[in-house]
Amino acid sequence: MAVRKRLLIAAVLSVVLVQPTKAVPNYMICNQAPAKGLPFCDHTLPVDARVSDLLGRMTLTEKCAQLGDNMGGNLKDGIHPGSSVPSIGWSGYNWNTECLHGLGAICLTVNNVTRCPTVFGAPPGLGATFNRTVAHNLGVTISDEVRAFSNANGHRSYENRPIGVSAWGPNLNIYRDPRWGRNVEVPSEDPFHSGEYGVAYTEGLQWATQVSNYTKAIGALKHYTIYSVENADGVVRGSDYFEISSHDIQDTYLPQFEAPVRRARSLGYMCSYAALTNPDLIPASGEASHPHSEPCCASKFFNVDKMLNEYGFSGYVQSDCGAVSNEYGGEHWAVNATDAAAKTLVNGRMNSECGNGMAGKNICDAITQGLATEDQLNQNVAKSFELLIKAGLFDPTDLQPFTEIPFETINSAQAQDRSLDAARQSLVLLKNNHQLPLTKGSRITLIGPHARTQQELAGNYFEDIGVGTCAGAGCISTVEAALSYLNGANVTTVEGCADRKCANISAETMAEAVAALEGCDAAVLAMGIDGTIEGEGHDRLDIRLPGEQKKLILAVIRAAQSRKVPVVLVLFNGGTIALEEVESEDIAIVEAWYPGNSGGQALAESLFGVVNRWGKLPFTYYRQNFTELNVFVNMNMTYDPQIPGQTGRTYKYLHDHTLAAWPFGFGLSLTSFSLTPTRTVSPEQGPHQLSQKKAETVSVNVTNTGAIAGDEVVFLFHNATLAIHAWDPMDPAAAKQLIGFERVTLSPGESQVVEFSVSVQQLSVVDKAGTRHVLPGEHSLIFSRGHGGEVRHDVLVSLSPLTGQQRMVVSTMDGY
Repeated sequence: MAVRKRLLIAAVLSVVLVQPTKAVPNYMICNQAPAKGLPFCDHTLPVDARVSDLLGRMTLTEKCAQLGDNMGGNLKDGIHPGSSVPSIGWSGYNWNTECLHGLGAICLTVNNVTRCPTVFGAPPGLGATFNRTVAHNLGVTISDEVRAFSNANGHRSYENRPIGVSAWGPNLNIYRDPRWGRNVEVPSEDPFHSGEYGVAYTEGLQWATQVSNYTKAIGALKHYTIYSVENADGVVRGSDYFEISSHDIQDTYLPQFEAPVRRARSLGYMCSYAALTNPDLIPASGEASHPHSEPCCASKFFNVDKMLNEYGFSGYVQSDCGAVSNEYGGEHWAVNATDAAAKTLVNGRMNSECGNGMAGKNICDAITQGLATEDQLNQNVAKSFELLIKAGLFDPTDLQPFTEIPFETINSAQAQDRSLDAARQSLVLLKNNHQLPLTKGSRITLIGPHARTQQELAGNYFEDIGVGTCAGAGCISTVEAALSYLNGANVTTVEGCADRKCANISAETMAEAVAALEGCDAAVLAMGIDGTIEGEGHDRLDIRLPGEQKKLILAVIRAAQSRKVPVVLVLFNGGTIALEEVESEDIAIVEAWYPGNSGGQALAESLFGVVNRWGKLPFTYYRQNFTELNVFVNMNMTYDPQIPGQTGRTYKYLHDHTLAAWPFGFGLSLTSFSLTPTRTVSPEQGPHQLSQKKAETVSVNVTNTGAIAGDEVVFLFHNATLAIHAWDPMDPAAAKQLIGFERVTLSPGESQVVEFSVSVQQLSVVDKAGTRHVLPGEHSLIFSRGHGGEVRHDVLVSLSPLTGQQRMVVSTMDGY
């Protein structure tokens, strides 16, 4: 970590000594001919007048091409039209900027100084923080760097595309099954938690530094919706049809997208590959193979009925890459490419297609054939340019604060601090029987295939990585380097495996690992997986430790026990790992996820007790037998004893809790905490009364009962089982559902009252028909730390002046 300190000093000096040359930000064309002086460049005109003038200068072919994913020239690859408009100097626009947990871009050099994007830890760890400020700071950092890159003419590695003002993120799909390869990209299994993450990220990205009328960045929520399988059980993600209950659609697959649209005014979303089959929600289409089905990108139900009409969405729709082409491939939902393009334009309201550029060519054909109209095309193209105008792409730079964001903002000291702060809060302590904290100056043996990894600590969906003005993966501190820095170099390392797949460990290598324990005071095992094992395009059907990692772990544990050496197992992964026999061993276990460019430092500090800011599990930590009992491609969530392979998913509906090693929300600390009620209720008083008239405050007292300062997360869950069964015993009933969470930092002996505002709308549930409603009667509020004692608060919901068994139908976000 001494290297890190020197690099920070160098970054400060570069600000003082080197002034970057002022450049015209990417895509800004109004400062020169032929655009200069045209009405759409006149910032004093209303936006709609400028958009109208802009579209009026395009041919039908050029307008169709704006929906395509191609840039530059009149043709790309000789087949598909590009999106340039030479008559006005428009080169087309790249909406494709990945921003999952940092800006996806190549390192940028200005005046011989190089800076790379800040890469936070992967979303599972960000979700584990249960801290809205972390997600907010991620969004702020991304938008800072998007603008800084654009201002200095930075690019993506993908086709060397210039960075603009758009940002694809966050990914709000649900952690439905541990086998999905892209679990590394999502923050939670819980829709409410994911929605809160999405709101905070989006507000930070688009609006947090709103100091003018200009939009700082244009976000795009991913992937709307029902997406959580790549290529398993004969299903291919591009042509998969899923029959999902109306309850699960509304209860699990929609709320996390609705929240950032309603509350954070998200300006975009990406529709997913998947297709929904549901005869109650989707009318028969005449398609013989799937009469009640709609691909998400051409779904009137998802894009018009829900997003546009119910949620009030007013941004742009981005197709996932290749999703439009998939509509007429495989199961042949659309008749041909022209039919697919038309349905995506009309039902999907698509503004931009990612993929092979077929939309630009076929939209014009669809209009010619009467499958769509030019007015519909104009509406969609106009929305794209409206957003770009509001982001300032056609205005003078001296009127806009965001065009002044400097190159030095990229991977600044502040950005690195935000990433480090997130990493410290992301680690989850799963087991500890006095193995932690480690003692500084002790002799440590570090064993495992993640001991010296660097780039792998960041997960996926980033391009270049670095620290300050140090560019490249070599700048990232390894676990070995971080432990050595804090421990005075008393670390002996044996990797034990050639890579994370860890196949065929030789007897000599095993003996070397065991021998390294001789004379040591503690053993740290750095194990887990990486992007070669999980990720986009490949699922992980066996969720156990890969190869011979378990064999190596158990050998080290047995040798350490004979020497009375404590063992700490650290896991690096996105999707959770089934530990089988390992979980029952007397060792400490730390879930580190992929902690990002500051993850090594955060891990070392936490293991030595320098910081004590552990997180909580945002996922249920399943065992391997969960995958053996549940059909991967069954997208329904609730338990149904009549359906083989549907034993219930997530903490809400998992029927057999022995299928999980640790529950959602679990996480220990190096100190101890307790929860106590803030009000005492006698049996004569009965449950608390809650009416539909106003929200009320409920609270719990949390106390640090240990000897050191630390963080704790307080959860508020809702249980409506009694009210549901009184209404309709056939309706699904969650064991509990999250409706609030707060993170607090407490000194030894310190107590704090944690308050939540609760309205009856927040106590809503979804019936079997997919209607969200509030039911009168008995409900329970449960305060929890994810483990240990809980505080229960009984509530009697009254819907006066409604009487009897009547209910109150609500929207997901009513009351928030």
